[in-house]
Amino acid sequence: MKAIYDFGITQDDPQVEDYGFHLEDSTLLCFASAGDFPFSVLSKYNTKIMALDVSENQIRLCRLKLLAATNLEPNEAAKLIGFQKSTSQQRKAYFETIAWQMDKSDVDFWNKVTHGWRKDPISLSRFEHYLGLFCRLAKNYMGEKKLRHYCNMNDVKEQATYFDTHFRTLFIKYFFKIVFSPRLYKRRGLNAQGLIHQKEDLPQKFYNKFKVFFTATPAKSNFYLHYYLFGNITNEDAFPDYLKEKHRTTLVNNADHIQFCVQPIQEYLSIAQTLKFNNIALSNISDWLDEVAMHNVLLDIRQKSEGHTALMMRYIHKNPLTEVNTQLLSKVDEAFSQEVSTIDRFPFYSIIKAEMEPS
Repeated sequence: MKAIYDFGITQDDPQVEDYGFHLEDSTLLCFASAGDFPFSVLSKYNTKIMALDVSENQIRLCRLKLLAATNLEPNEAAKLIGFQKSTSQQRKAYFETIAWQMDKSDVDFWNKVTHGWRKDPISLSRFEHYLGLFCRLAKNYMGEKKLRHYCNMNDVKEQATYFDTHFRTLFIKYFFKIVFSPRLYKRRGLNAQGLIHQKEDLPQKFYNKFKVFFTATPAKSNFYLHYYLFGNITNEDAFPDYLKEKHRTTLVNNADHIQFCVQPIQEYLSIAQTLKFNNIALSNISDWLDEVAMHNVLLDIRQKSEGHTALMMRYIHKNPLTEVNTQLLSKVDEAFSQEVSTIDRFPFYSIIKAEMEPS
């Protein structure tokens, strides 16, 4: 199957930016990706957001998710998006409820790519489709009953004990060797551009994070764990914030506070006259850009920002803080990555928090 877009779920856990940024009455520049990060911000804070992506189809996914979250009941939106199991008839009915608010091009797009809603949007993504094929095999090996018991746990010490007892096996290590073999992964699971800086043993690198993923945060409320283990979120307590009933009113009130732009961040920054963002989340673009392009991104931010800016940067392969880039920053919070290790529900990235003053 040809991927419609790269990601069906945003891998930047909103809890990290929630902890590191001051988001109330602020402005935020970020990547749209699959929308889960910016929408979770809008569901809790009065924030003005500019969300960029190079893919028009990723933006289409974001528009769909936002309409679903603000017009349907949380469990209905989750079923339409693909966070919970549903039938094609259910998805089609939910979609028709919100389709009148969409451009015709978006309506036609979704009816076509889902094959009349026989597919859900998350499953159409490159990463989730690829990983889902292997996770079904892993679930069968590890035991669905054991995994469901684990996903109801709310104590990380209990989870660590359970993990060591039931899930620390040679099979899992072998599983990672296959799934994240660079030769296979860059053809099927991730756009090859995202691996241009990959030098380390990728399967071993991800395997080393595996126990952290299972044990650092309460399993009961980790929607990443639920989805990747079962292909759906098994209880509403684990929904992303923007799909929780308690945050719905705030999300509805803030829904018009986000703008989407189909544009590479390098281009957006290079043509901008000024930047008026208190917070900028750069995700892991250093993994995708060469050193010159990454330097120019940070240089543009410093030269064009009107005031103090907080930055959040993730990376797997390429640390963006080269000696030259570090000189552009006024402060790097060395302790931040360790501080958020107990709240990051998708802990496969290294995280840098920094500050920048305008030049």
